[in-house]
Amino acid sequence: MSSAEFNTIIVLHSLFFGVSVVLNGFLLFCILRFTPKSTFSFSIVMAVHAFWDLAGTTSCFLSMSRILNLETRIVLISHGPCILYSTRLCYLAYDGYLSSAAAVFYTNMCSFRVRFFILRDGSIKTSHVVKLLLLFVGPHNLALFIGLAVSQIPDVEAASLIEKYTDYNTTGLIITGTLPITSIGVGYAHFLCVFFILPALFIVWKLRSHTVSTLNSVAPNMSANTVQMQKRFVKLLTLQAMTPLLPVASAFAYVFKQSLQIHHPVLEASDQMYAELPAIVNPLIVFCYLPTYSRVFRDLLKRFKNPALIGVASI
Repeated sequence: MSSAEFNTIIVLHSLFFGVSVVLNGFLLFCILRFTPKSTFSFSIVMAVHAFWDLAGTTSCFLSMSRILNLETRIVLISHGPCILYSTRLCYLAYDGYLSSAAAVFYTNMCSFRVRFFILRDGSIKTSHVVKLLLLFVGPHNLALFIGLAVSQIPDVEAASLIEKYTDYNTTGLIITGTLPITSIGVGYAHFLCVFFILPALFIVWKLRSHTVSTLNSVAPNMSANTVQMQKRFVKLLTLQAMTPLLPVASAFAYVFKQSLQIHHPVLEASDQMYAELPAIVNPLIVFCYLPTYSRVFRDLLKRFKNPALIGVASI
């Protein structure tokens, strides 16, 4: 592996991580600082969504994994800062990236449900929001994380497998470990993150349709501004529901590359990079559709364009 390829992987991961941290960090700041009391309950779901985006992109940055499917094993090679501590941390970071990607999607499903209750009942208790989050996001994502965590096996054959099937010199490669393709963790990951997500998108669409029909039925009792705001929320959630297709696309691209036995360090690392893109797109969607936060975001951009405004209090 050349130094140029290594640097490309480091730079791209660092770029995605940096942009994601800035956007999601600023979004969390806006949620905590500028959220109206009337939308506090729903802001909990938004904050959890941003948290999982941050968790996912941080996990990707820590591990910077390259993923190879060799014979009956998935071999992980890490280039991230986790290698300074232990290969176990690198593996858990890879595990965290998969679990976070799934959690983002199921948080979005929960968001539609919370929005429905707000439209139907006028409000929703914070405790109810927490219960819905635990129901939608908790059990299966925890099972995914644990299943993958216990599936790692130390494999002294990993280096020989890489030499056998690729042109890489294994000297200096940090092999995190291997996972048997037949392990419970890998099987559940494929089910939850690839196969189940397609019918789950249908469930999301049904939740969206239910929310829209409820909005249409209660719209006559709302002001025009309130109706427009509710429509913005629905559009926001609909767009965010589509962003998990980026990691799904990476999974299909991974299968395609492996079937053709295409091995290139940057391509192997790109599978994880796809998963970092939703963490950049999701906060941008929020800033585009929610006026409360978009005004703050635009004001920040203006201050950066005009440095003289930075630190100047509004009059």
